[in-house]
Amino acid sequence: MRNPTTASRTSWQWNARIGYQYSFSPDNYIQPFGFFENLFFLEEFRQLQLFYIPISNINTGFSINRSQANERLRSQTKDSPTIRGLSSARNFSFAWKLTENGLLNLSGDYAVDVSTSMVHLELDRYGRQRDFQQIMNQIFLQDQFINFGFDNAYNQTVSVNTRPKVPAMFDLNKYVSVTARYNVGYRWQNSLQQGTLGISTGWGNSITFSSDVSLKSFVETWFPAQSVTDDAAVPAPVQSRGMRDRDEEDTAPEKSIPDSTASIIADTTVVVKKSSGEGLIGFARILIKTPFLDYDKININFTQSNSANNGGVPGRPGFTNFFGRVPFIQQSEPQYGPTRAYQLGLVSTPGASITDVFLKPQFPFVGFNTDADKEIRARGAQLSDGYTQNNKLSFRTSRDLWTGARLDLNWNLGWNYSRTTRLNIDSATGLATSRSIATGGSIERSFFTLPPVFLFSMFKSGIEQVGKIYSESVPTDNAPNQDQKLAKAFEEGFESLPILKKLFGEYFPRVNYSFRWDGLEQMSLFKSFATRVSLDHAYQSNYSRTFIGSVGGGDVTQSQRISYAFAPLAGLSVSFKEVLKGTMSANVRYGSNVTYDLSPSSKNIVESVGNDMSLTGSFAKSGFEIPLFGLSLQNDIDISFTYSFAKNSRTTYDAKGKSFNAKGTPGEGSTRTQMEPRIRYVLSARVTASLFYRYTKIAPDEGGSRIPGSTTNEGGVDVHIAIQ
Repeated sequence: MRNPTTASRTSWQWNARIGYQYSFSPDNYIQPFGFFENLFFLEEFRQLQLFYIPISNINTGFSINRSQANERLRSQTKDSPTIRGLSSARNFSFAWKLTENGLLNLSGDYAVDVSTSMVHLELDRYGRQRDFQQIMNQIFLQDQFINFGFDNAYNQTVSVNTRPKVPAMFDLNKYVSVTARYNVGYRWQNSLQQGTLGISTGWGNSITFSSDVSLKSFVETWFPAQSVTDDAAVPAPVQSRGMRDRDEEDTAPEKSIPDSTASIIADTTVVVKKSSGEGLIGFARILIKTPFLDYDKININFTQSNSANNGGVPGRPGFTNFFGRVPFIQQSEPQYGPTRAYQLGLVSTPGASITDVFLKPQFPFVGFNTDADKEIRARGAQLSDGYTQNNKLSFRTSRDLWTGARLDLNWNLGWNYSRTTRLNIDSATGLATSRSIATGGSIERSFFTLPPVFLFSMFKSGIEQVGKIYSESVPTDNAPNQDQKLAKAFEEGFESLPILKKLFGEYFPRVNYSFRWDGLEQMSLFKSFATRVSLDHAYQSNYSRTFIGSVGGGDVTQSQRISYAFAPLAGLSVSFKEVLKGTMSANVRYGSNVTYDLSPSSKNIVESVGNDMSLTGSFAKSGFEIPLFGLSLQNDIDISFTYSFAKNSRTTYDAKGKSFNAKGTPGEGSTRTQMEPRIRYVLSARVTASLFYRYTKIAPDEGGSRIPGSTTNEGGVDVHIAIQ
């Protein structure tokens, strides 16, 4: 290659790869209890499959890549230094399964990928280029079977899955399902230029748990349906008739039956006698099952993710510590790299091994003691270790209220934690000393707050309640901890139903819901003109708080946010009966959302309010014919209309000293209105024409807006002709 700056340039590259894969038979198992048919306590485990070859498949491979580039610049009299590349990569993975139809049913995967640099093999001790044969001699059958070079990247993944068997007691296995998964990814990197200081490690894991409970089906077993007892139905005796009588009856004229005879006939119907316990069951159905237990399915999901990052870690990537040391018998060796416990994501210190396991009353109910104080790091270095944790917990359920009406409920909770530790490493011993620790985190949960309007004012929640609580907690202008008292008043003042708050504090989520009612077309109001009518309503609210650790212990609130939205407050969808042999539908929605942001340090609360309304309508007719020049052409037409209105406003509430401005200071706001009718016409799938008009108006509020007011009118015609 040549260009104005390069006199000549040559380069070449080649790569090679070899791989192997093998899958074991899925029938490598035994059923140890399959022969015990009459032992009731082993009945649940008759189908237990124990895999004597737990490996499902194996996959491994090796690749090598070599390249060179030589270049001479026009500004130089000799060639530039040769750019050499020689690297390799190897991978190994397998899937495993221990049992099936057992208690835990453990299975999982393991995978490792290693990248190495072999560029040092390109030159001999005198700096001369080795030929291909000499390089191969350096790679194979020297001091080791294969010389892979210097490892510079190591990535390992371990996953464990379990589907625990739910006990058959009370038929729980028919109504409850449980799954859990643990996954951890471990990484090791070496820059190869800075020695031990250039080695960094880290891991990230995830713990997931999910359970489905068919509550309605399970509770039905507690409230059996009413049954008819043996003596409940006593039919009246029927006299048999001969053939002659039957013929006479068929030909006889109809006679009126006296009232007394009618009463006798009515008495011959079946009489149902209720047992003594059915009245109590029916009473329990009305007071307990219907309002509290009549939910289709409860879904519980929990996810936790952790991560750790560390630098200046001596030793190799850690493969030998993971597979070459006996757990709980042989300790990990520092020269081999991070410990097995670290690679599995159980500890956040690379050189720490687990010395003791104990149970504790808090989640995750299992704790470890480690020897982290004996860890050796890059001598004389100043390092920073990071650790984060994120947790999410959710509950979801739904139920039918009446025919066509359905209610969905959900609760959400999330809490996060982060820690940054700065270390000084002793230049002689390599032991670490903590220089400083910075912690922080956040809490986020579903919330329930209602605006203090109409009947909702009975809940005593809103911005005025925040001001009242704050004024009571700050008796003087110089009261201490005003910002943290404002943060406390912010949460308490907006909470409409503080149920169980004293027991669970800010970690107890509140319910959010959505409601949908289908089948309204059966009502007399819609029956004459609609084929389908549905009504929607949904409420969503959220509370979040971010904090940092305090020097004296505890935490300090940095920011808070409370938001709630009726999305929509009301939404109505209507599909009309046939109009002009076409279909017509309409949709109307109105929603509202409010957000409050608090910065305790600045002592102000910012309220953002948004209200929106939308209206859409459409009419479509297809396949109608229009004769033209003796031809019968197929035509389609679509007519649509959309209208939207959105209003946004902003208000700031200040809390300076003891005072609290509950009226607020109006800020910027605007109103946006948009309307668009559109007609689309298709002629025999060859000609498509669209005609539209769009009106947009933006008007700033009296408080002002950064967006200037404007009015826009747009229109256009779009025609497409397909020629084949």
